[in-house]
Amino acid sequence: MPTSSKNTEIPSEIKKFSKPILGVAAVLLALGIAVTVFSGQKAERTKKAENALFEARQKLDKNLTAIAAAQPAPAATGTSESSAAKSKTPPAPPASMKPAQAESVAYLKLDVDTQLIEGAGELRNVAQQYGGTRAAHEANLMLGDLYYNHGDAAKSITWYQAAVDTATDGSDRALSLYDLAYAYENSGKFPEAVKTYEKGMNQGEPALQGEIMLGLARSQEKAGDKAKAKETYTKISTQFPNTEVSKSADIRKTRLEQAQ
Repeated sequence: MPTSSKNTEIPSEIKKFSKPILGVAAVLLALGIAVTVFSGQKAERTKKAENALFEARQKLDKNLTAIAAAQPAPAATGTSESSAAKSKTPPAPPASMKPAQAESVAYLKLDVDTQLIEGAGELRNVAQQYGGTRAAHEANLMLGDLYYNHGDAAKSITWYQAAVDTATDGSDRALSLYDLAYAYENSGKFPEAVKTYEKGMNQGEPALQGEIMLGLARSQEKAGDKAKAKETYTKISTQFPNTEVSKSADIRKTRLEQAQ
């Protein structure tokens, strides 16, 4: 028996919704393809950035090794006053460099723009070409360290600020703020140092909190706010008892009180 035309027709209710459903499915499919393509491009760019950073480090290591080889052997008199005064951790030396050579260039006064032109130039390229990647953030931080460690705290400020702006997580941001504040402090810009140390404290990074507070207290003291500095030193002693940070705070607080 022939099937009636009524039974073969698509119900009007299905016709009503079929086009919108197909349209949504097409949009979702297109979005899925776009996300996949974007993710692939992002991964490829990240890899290129990492490779470029590695090559920049290689060139920088080559520059530093050549400079270290030309330095006279350091006298075996223990830690020098100038290096002991540095509270930041010295940069890791190139693998090809002997310990004595590494010590000779760790804080050697250098013109970064001329004597480390190849390595520093490559780091700038990474920072400029691969914005948004962790490699770009690390390049900014390394440039800040280069200028600071080799005697130009004022120039390091620009790159530490760039490191703050390109930090990919809270921990990176806290460390970058600490470095920026430390550079401000050692450039004699104490009000800026105070503000930046305070921003660093607000990041809530436990591993850096004591050092950041100590830097804040030092900068408050140098800025002339003795009362605030004394208050911060007291907080450090309370919050970080029996630590190197609290010992430093106690010494500086006692010295401050004796001077008043």
